[in-house]
Amino acid sequence: MTTWTVLLVDDHPLMRKGLSQLLKFEPEFAAVNEASSGADAIAEVARHEPDLIILDLNMKGLSGLDTLRALRNEGCTSVIVILTVSDSPNDIHAIVQAGADGYLLKDSEPEELVEQLKLAMTGQKAYSEQVRAYLEQSRDQASPLSVLTERERQILQQVAKGLRNRQIAESLYISEATVKVHLKNLLKNSGSNPVLPLPCSTLSMSQTAKKQEEQEEQEEQKKVWKKKAACISKPPFLYHRK
Repeated sequence: MTTWTVLLVDDHPLMRKGLSQLLKFEPEFAAVNEASSGADAIAEVARHEPDLIILDLNMKGLSGLDTLRALRNEGCTSVIVILTVSDSPNDIHAIVQAGADGYLLKDSEPEELVEQLKLAMTGQKAYSEQVRAYLEQSRDQASPLSVLTERERQILQQVAKGLRNRQIAESLYISEATVKVHLKNLLKNSGSNPVLPLPCSTLSMSQTAKKQEEQEEQEEQKKVWKKKAACISKPPFLYHRK
């Protein structure tokens, strides 16, 4: 029989003791250690990496999300499952994006909790029913922003600040021509592609960028015509011979 080592991370002693007792009834969970904070958990993992980490989300000091990110950044390969009271979509999304292997709610039935933890140890995702329903719904309603490249997102953020193309180019260390190409792609996605429409706020930013581009082109044309007019109107006797 395969057995797993476990690290419980929660700042409430009662929660840790209760969960520890529950897991000790299951022969698969051979050794159960505890940590009362994110910092203690990181130190414990550095000494001995467990097979499974059960991590609280809302803790004093280092949060569960920050602890998760720190562990993954340090190369921790343990199965990490969040156990929390929060069913907030923002929390769920952030935890999944940070690389968690599961998201379970503390009001789960003990049998369901144990079953989901064992499921996580077989390489599957451990989600409470409510969390799984949210994730499935969010996949069906994927954000149009997900089709944008990282550079396009960066440019949209700069446009939202009211920066002109030249200022955007300087802030991102790219050419102004590159900025214009990306903005044209954004306008194309927001206007001509009915399958991938951008949100109203994004469309508004793209339209603002287009207006800025048109204004800059008009200003450049004015400068050119002023130079031409100056040359035409300059009297011949004002030209100096070399």
